[in-house]
Amino acid sequence: LRGSEVEHGGAIQSLILETLERVAEEGLDPELVDASFHHLAFHAREIKPPFPLMVLYRVAAPWYFGGDPKDGLLFGGALESLRARIDADPDLLSTWIRDRLLGNPHRLALTASPSRTLQQEWKAAEGARLAELRASMSADQIAAVDTAAAKLKSDQELPDTPEALATLPSLALDDIPRKVRTIPTQSAHIGGAPALRHDVFSNGVGYVGLSFDARDLSDDESILLPLLGKITLGCGAAGLDYEGMAKRVAGSSGGIGAGTATGHHLGTGGRFEAFTVDGRALTANASDLCGILTDFLAASDLTDLKRVRDLVPEAASRLKSRLIPAGHSFAYQRAAAVIDPAMWRQEQWGGTTQARFLGQWAARMEGDAEALTQRLVALQRKLFTRARLLVSVAGDEEVLGALEGPLAALVAGLPPGQAAAADTAGLPDLPRDAGVTIGGAVNYVAQVVPVPRLSHPAAPALELLSNVVANKLLYARLRVQGGAYGGFAFYVGTSGIMPFVSYRDPHLTQTLDVYGSVVDFVKSDAFTDEVIDSCRIGAIGRFDRILSPSQMLDTARRRHLLGLTDDARMAFREGLFTVTAAEIRELALPHLEAGFANAPRGVLASREALDAANEELGGALAIESVEPG
Repeated sequence: LRGSEVEHGGAIQSLILETLERVAEEGLDPELVDASFHHLAFHAREIKPPFPLMVLYRVAAPWYFGGDPKDGLLFGGALESLRARIDADPDLLSTWIRDRLLGNPHRLALTASPSRTLQQEWKAAEGARLAELRASMSADQIAAVDTAAAKLKSDQELPDTPEALATLPSLALDDIPRKVRTIPTQSAHIGGAPALRHDVFSNGVGYVGLSFDARDLSDDESILLPLLGKITLGCGAAGLDYEGMAKRVAGSSGGIGAGTATGHHLGTGGRFEAFTVDGRALTANASDLCGILTDFLAASDLTDLKRVRDLVPEAASRLKSRLIPAGHSFAYQRAAAVIDPAMWRQEQWGGTTQARFLGQWAARMEGDAEALTQRLVALQRKLFTRARLLVSVAGDEEVLGALEGPLAALVAGLPPGQAAAADTAGLPDLPRDAGVTIGGAVNYVAQVVPVPRLSHPAAPALELLSNVVANKLLYARLRVQGGAYGGFAFYVGTSGIMPFVSYRDPHLTQTLDVYGSVVDFVKSDAFTDEVIDSCRIGAIGRFDRILSPSQMLDTARRRHLLGLTDDARMAFREGLFTVTAAEIRELALPHLEAGFANAPRGVLASREALDAANEELGGALAIESVEPG
């Protein structure tokens, strides 16, 4: 359990054990048992990344313990065997709970609680330990340490020799297909709504995507979209409470989720903004999936305020818990938000702005839950209409056929509504450079450079430039020499940005100085065709990855909204095969150099680190908190 207080630890343990005892005594709900079997069967069948590794893991598991490796691929038979055992002995699961859990003396209760002084305590302890160690050393021993440290620094700065590089296995360009992978896409209409139909091998699983045009929402409405998805799908509908709907979802689908998407059409430049609801199911459950989606969208019930009061703090806790492990993403999203309305939306939906917003609502839930649900219901009525809908469907021909009628009924079950009005979104008045306080001993440092989008002739050169900078400059300066866990540069062609990002970084201003050296690095003699070639294949592979059926649906929908055609993708890919160092300097470098003149910075770090950085930067970082208030 996350987000509780230390003093509740005993009550939490008691709740867990009392629940297990009650379930062991009363038995498990047969509907939940059936839903669990369905869940296991579905996920054994679904193709999802990394599917080849998943197959290897399934083979390896029985092999480790002396079994037949092929048994790992016969998961369906194992489920049928277990089902037969439970049918023959309905108390089997209750017996396991008693024997393996309640009767098991090997149980650990682990509590992790935050400390506002931990970082200072660590530094003080380390300083005392080093001082004691140094005091115990002779002058010769200290000199030996200094010599070893100097040699390490020298070794870190040495480039790899041609002989060392030649030992690395690599593909040749001739080994790489020149054509892009395409997603079979047929434009259609389902129940009068525009649709994208993808006939792809899916192992008997069907995928449904519903995208609602949200580009005319105000800032106050748009920031609610993540909560709209969580609460709409996390409450009751069509006369059933949350538990009833959860059983339907588990028993008839592989899961239903909500999301958001935004960007600019590469042809017209117009901004799109969408709220998405996606689901998946086996062929036999295609009709049930569409019925569940219809009920969530057209007959949602948000009157269970106790449930809403649980969901909002949970959403706040989940997003806040990502600040440390994914701090680099939050840092570059915060920096990019000042460049463009679409990137501001992304920050609103999944960045520090959303974390702060959720924290504010979590603190208000006791008295304001009903006010929140009223706003969400108004959004449901505005968005969940036929006039705003784009349908996507992917799978084998059989499952596509099974989905056709139920999807038409789903569309007919939505109110007609009105199409979205013109996009009027603008940029808020945000500080260009932001420092966001977190409770951690490391930093996440980002600078985001605006550059041309994917449709520009310089796009392939920008992609190769970012790969070379990441692999040859940032890796050496930030990770090898600087001690950061990672340093990245990447070109987001659909957004027209090139972020430079560090991960778990002990430095802050020093890292910003490294970003400031990028232009000089590209101009230097170290930026050669040989260096470009060493990064070329990686860049091509990242651009055109193998996709699962679910990823195909989402990717094809995004390409449709972006106006990104296969011809445009092919032209970009071809450029990755041929662009040279000279062409990168000619085509990409001027845009990079101009972009750095107005490149916002975003940093996640402790308050102490931000204050120290601001002393060096002349107060350039506007310090913010994700805490409400």
